[in-house]
Amino acid sequence: MGALVQMQNVSEQPLDLQQAQTIALGVLEELDSFCKEHAIQYFLIGGALIGALRSGALVPWDDDIDVAMKRQDFEHFLSLYQDNASFRLYTYNRCDNYRHGMAKLADNSTLFIEPTVRDDPYGVFVDIFVLDEVSSDNYKTLKPVLNKIKMYNYAFVINRNATEGNLLKSAVRVCLSATKGRGSYAKTLGKIERAAKSGNGNYLVNYWGAWGARECGPAEWFADSIPVMLNKKEAPTAFCVVAVGTTTRGTAAFRTGTTTRPTTATTTLVCALPYSSALPKERKN
Repeated sequence: MGALVQMQNVSEQPLDLQQAQTIALGVLEELDSFCKEHAIQYFLIGGALIGALRSGALVPWDDDIDVAMKRQDFEHFLSLYQDNASFRLYTYNRCDNYRHGMAKLADNSTLFIEPTVRDDPYGVFVDIFVLDEVSSDNYKTLKPVLNKIKMYNYAFVINRNATEGNLLKSAVRVCLSATKGRGSYAKTLGKIERAAKSGNGNYLVNYWGAWGARECGPAEWFADSIPVMLNKKEAPTAFCVVAVGTTTRGTAAFRTGTTTRPTTATTTLVCALPYSSALPKERKN
């Protein structure tokens, strides 16, 4: 959990990380149930996937869960899901002052306050990333959209807390906020989304992922899913799973591995374990 993140229930009682993880798992159950009912495919990715492969539980420092959907499934999900008393779906074009390119399915009984972004608070959540088609995993192919996203984040999303202590990033943020940031963030996000959707090919990329161009791989990785166990319940992930790339914050990208489809789920787990077992047992600050 980030040091600046505060989590509380609606009566403003603070939540500890274990409580927040339990709530996030409940959000994932809501997502999973809805997707099964409507035949929508999604994949567990990132730190939650690492935890599932390593110990069958969320890693101790994670305060959210990441999943991904292919563009067609993502748009189908957005068109069908209706907010209810317990959960709310956040996207830039259906919620005021929600500035992210990915969607969030959030618990309505909590507040997740992150002082490094300019959004209004939302509940403890599951991030829903979209996988778009591209013709290659070459950085030159991905660069135009990735650069638009980087400029957008500086102009509209992060605030001064996010760049404190870094003069260059602070200067970039101030400059882009003063110029680009005076426009409509929703309009800008719409342009980025159209650019992301315009690609086609045999690769899929998570443009809004923290790892940029490294979150790109052959579409065949996501042709089907296999179950992994998370908190004693099954969750689907791509059949060719290897999660690599850790930072001192303990996050992980979903990319790399072999493009040969395993014949069983066990084969996939064996492929993945050398990477997941190398992750630090404790978070390093």
